[in-house]
Amino acid sequence: MIGSLIGALIGEDIAESDGDSGAVGALLGVATVAVAKKIIPLALLGVGLMVAKHYYDKATAPSAE
Repeated sequence: MIGSLIGALIGEDIAESDGDSGAVGALLGVATVAVAKKIIPLALLGVGLMVAKHYYDKATAPSAE
């Protein structure tokens, strides 16, 4: 809830500086926060899986002796 409020305030300020309606910016700010709450955990999961695969491939690679 606080994140949505902060997103709305930031979006309103950005929209007003561009000369647009502050309400449109506030709505875009709230939508951005809602989308970020879904995407950031998925991105962190993806990065974690890539790191795990790197170490798995490194551990199972045949050694060059």
